[in-house]
Amino acid sequence: MNVTLVTTGNISTSPRLVKEADALDSAGHRVRVVAADALPEHAAADRMLMATRRWRLDRVNLRRGDLIGFWHRVLGTLRQRLALRWYDHGRRRLTPFLANRIVSRYAPLLIDRVAAETADLVIGHTLGALPVAVIAARRLGARAGFDIEDFHAGELTDDPRDAAARALVIAVERRYLPTCATVTASSPAIADAIVAAYGIPRPYVVLNTFPRAERRVTPTAPSDPPAAAAAPRPPSLYWYSQVIGAGRGLEDIIDALPQLDPSVHCYLRGSPDAVYVDGLLARASSLGVADRVVLLAPVAPGDLVPRAAEHDIGLALEQPVNRNRDLCATNKIFTYLLAGLAVAATDTTGQRWVMNAAPGAGFVYRPGDAAGLAAGLRQLLETPGALTAARAAAREAADRRFHFEAEAPGLVAYLEGAAR
Repeated sequence: MNVTLVTTGNISTSPRLVKEADALDSAGHRVRVVAADALPEHAAADRMLMATRRWRLDRVNLRRGDLIGFWHRVLGTLRQRLALRWYDHGRRRLTPFLANRIVSRYAPLLIDRVAAETADLVIGHTLGALPVAVIAARRLGARAGFDIEDFHAGELTDDPRDAAARALVIAVERRYLPTCATVTASSPAIADAIVAAYGIPRPYVVLNTFPRAERRVTPTAPSDPPAAAAAPRPPSLYWYSQVIGAGRGLEDIIDALPQLDPSVHCYLRGSPDAVYVDGLLARASSLGVADRVVLLAPVAPGDLVPRAAEHDIGLALEQPVNRNRDLCATNKIFTYLLAGLAVAATDTTGQRWVMNAAPGAGFVYRPGDAAGLAAGLRQLLETPGALTAARAAAREAADRRFHFEAEAPGLVAYLEGAAR
């Protein structure tokens, strides 16, 4: 097949797209990725990622400081604002013309770039790429597909201030998802929610897992303090995300730390939201545990698993602040399992499913229940052999089920079947 994948972001911020491209390429298909080239802070990661890929990347220039990129940004912003006004004045009647301009200001650019070369299957990643994939596929006489990493309608609350945006997301998905020949989802709960919302056939589930080979990756930067410290080192708790910010449940672990042995430290990796982190550290200071909270810089995507393996217990602290956060099974929990960490996870629908399928790998606790989190951590840390057994169970679950080599054959077969 000739397969084109399209995203409105940089490829280094789209690990699901990269893994799908790798799987299709390994199966012998010709893969082209159309992606935005928008964020200069991700340019180095993009280049590093592409250095080991055989598939082709076709980037749309949206770079700041570049004349062409600047002009594309200005035109895109004007198009989006005009489309939103037209949509509002038209009593919120969504036409294809409006949809592809509202959900992504750069949709016309992406559509033209995708449609410039033949394809048998065009697959969108990110909501803004859904109309792009469908419209470009129609131009090419190809089939369209979409990957649902998040339950987008569920990312917005029922708050009246979110009502218009939520209605728009639902309108876009209701218009375009039924026209897709392939639809994939990142968790069973999200797949079920999509069926209930739109009545389409159940999406094929592709979990946010990682290749087992990433265990053997040599990190590109010096080791973090836990790995550099002389053995035996104190027990370490580990959490990571793109941003250290609000709504991620970090208050739970700060409140739990005073209930743990003073030797236990917590390591938080990501780009800090300065205002939020200041408040979090002030909270830790008021509880007398500020010296046990360590901030770590972001690392390249390929370093995530070996970096996690330098610690003991992974924290999957998802909070059900909206329906999507309850339903999702993030790459975080699968990173911990593959790295062989015991897992402390909030009892959300998505994470409960994962932990039930990884018996003995850790525990779940009620979101916001710091005492329950502390009790589970003490059980792992203070019971002889408990942490070692949990880490072994995590690694066994990753080897048995939760690695991308287990996902790739089914994904490729599903896409091949739809393209016939």
